[in-house]
Amino acid sequence: MYRRPVSETRASDLAELSRLLAETGVDYASVLRALAARVAALLGDACLVELLDLEASALIPVALHHPDPAAMELALGLARGAQSLVSEGVTGGVVRTGRPAFYPSVDPAALRALLAAPVQAYMDRFPVRSAISVPLRTRDGVIGALSVWRDRTVAPYTGDDVEFLQRLADHAALAITNARLYRRLQQAHDALAARTEHLQAALAELESFSYAVSHDLQVPLRGVRSLIEIVLEEHGASLDDEGRDLLTRAAGAADRMGALIVALLDLARVSSAELRREPQDVSALAAEVAAEVAAASPGRRVRVHIQDGLVADGDRDLLRVALQNLVSNAFKFTGARADAALRVTGGPEAGLDVIEVRDNGVGFDMDHVRRLFRPFQRLHADYPGTGIGLATVDRIARRHGGRVTTTAAPGAGACFRLELPRRPAPVPDEV
Repeated sequence: MYRRPVSETRASDLAELSRLLAETGVDYASVLRALAARVAALLGDACLVELLDLEASALIPVALHHPDPAAMELALGLARGAQSLVSEGVTGGVVRTGRPAFYPSVDPAALRALLAAPVQAYMDRFPVRSAISVPLRTRDGVIGALSVWRDRTVAPYTGDDVEFLQRLADHAALAITNARLYRRLQQAHDALAARTEHLQAALAELESFSYAVSHDLQVPLRGVRSLIEIVLEEHGASLDDEGRDLLTRAAGAADRMGALIVALLDLARVSSAELRREPQDVSALAAEVAAEVAAASPGRRVRVHIQDGLVADGDRDLLRVALQNLVSNAFKFTGARADAALRVTGGPEAGLDVIEVRDNGVGFDMDHVRRLFRPFQRLHADYPGTGIGLATVDRIARRHGGRVTTTAAPGAGACFRLELPRRPAPVPDEV
């Protein structure tokens, strides 16, 4: 859109007012009051800023200035609590059309006849002789109007005055929009901070509760387990085979209950542990884990391949827990195969560090994949486990801002894919 050049003086005035608007913070009303006073001094005699209330479809006065104290008092009385509908009036038309209204010469008597009685009282003392109203424009539409009028100065406004005022209004609209956006961001930030604080408190309380409950549950479980052992040792000879079998099964149930409590505590720790992210040697971690799992499974022969140089950005302890669960699963679900094998591979992919653990075990039907990462959901009831391991892996992935996915088929093994967003490299300090 073509704009006429402004004079050197007007350019200086515009720069001064732009600097004033640049100081706009969350509370833009005070800046607009200072702006109204400066505009009134530059263009005389009065200046009014009105902002659009979309819900009420009305214009609300937010800043007003007149150099005459009596006129200011009278105008403030009229503006206080007042609002004009967008569907009527001069400034309503400016907001509706997005175009300035320019009245270089006003007939006070004719104007007075069109006004309400309270405004007529103002016109009787301070008859308007020339007026301009321009829209406060943004990319998304008009948000209000900036108006000036002369009731003491005889000289009429000119087209240059309209051009200057519109440029100033565009600067003001941008400052107001930025202030509103900043306010919304600040409110969202405050709400998020409060929500985070609440969640952290709830998490701390839950963790404390978990530890208390685990202690209260484990103590009687150990007592039950000890009593069963005493009965078997001291009175086992007097029991028949069925009695000894029942006690042995009861001891196994107590052991499984204890393992479940420990698994739940591990899941709680994964959720609350402090995250310390740095590049990790995943190949070395996987080798350590595979050696431990193999040592706990004597007699098993599983061919293990671990890719060299595999690195991921993450928390060492949590990544080790994730690998422990995935490798243990691979060992467990390849138990029926003489050629059991697992592979740990991966690498960087489009901003991600990827770790894949693949086995050639029993696999599963992908129709049930949604159950896989939920606590206590087990797809193979004939294999031992607590149903917590994969839920723990999923929680670890999400703690890193990533995810875990899987592909599988019955009898054809499974592949678990851990995707961790890679943090951007730090910017080196300038020398």
